[in-house]
Amino acid sequence: SDTKEIEKWISSTFSPKKLPPFSFVYDGKPSSSFLKKWKFQKQKEADSSTEKVKYQFTYTNPDDGMQVICHVTGYRDFQAVEWVLHFSNTSGHRSANIRDINVADCLFSGGKASGYTLRTAAGSTGSRGDFRPLEYPMETDSTYRFSPERGRSSDGMAFPFYNLIPTNTENGCCLAIGWTGTWFANFTPQENGVSIFSGLKNADFFLYPGESVRTPLVSFLFWTGDDMTGHNRFRQFILAHHTRKINGKM
Repeated sequence: SDTKEIEKWISSTFSPKKLPPFSFVYDGKPSSSFLKKWKFQKQKEADSSTEKVKYQFTYTNPDDGMQVICHVTGYRDFQAVEWVLHFSNTSGHRSANIRDINVADCLFSGGKASGYTLRTAAGSTGSRGDFRPLEYPMETDSTYRFSPERGRSSDGMAFPFYNLIPTNTENGCCLAIGWTGTWFANFTPQENGVSIFSGLKNADFFLYPGESVRTPLVSFLFWTGDDMTGHNRFRQFILAHHTRKINGKM
């Protein structure tokens, strides 16, 4: 595949004329109603790896100095992309309220698919069935909701790794959520794809002057082939880019 493809995706997705693939509520208003009016800055960041491309996109409220900084990393060798948000109060006074943070708020379309299957795994309940594979044939007009319990990332029935498999095309997507606490992931099949919402559960706070907080990270890997191709590509991606190495070796 075209190694520049993921860079094109990032440039077209994060632009001043479009709503980004995340959302939140600020001062009681949804970000879709104001984010295009905030000051937009794009900065390419240096990285020693030729397989990675990094950007920082900054959205600044001209009225009160609230900043949302989105760090995006694209992986040319895997057609994968990740992003994480930082909310920062750059003003001299308390910020308005921030809540309902969807780090991912986007639609995945695998082409002309007539339906989707969602694959994931159980979390841990301290039983023999921990981390067993789970499969959900997705029905339209239904939302599939996942979130761990007791503030731990895979406690209960939720596990932060998913594979969206279209029924009659070869373009699927793996999703992972990077967070040590309570995250959420909701999937709603539509006629033209699957709506994905994922982020920080129970977020409802304000920031004092100079304060900054980060959100969960979301990771998307786009694959072409069959469902096991998607699983295997994702495992290879984790080994290549998210597994600790010493002097370049496992």
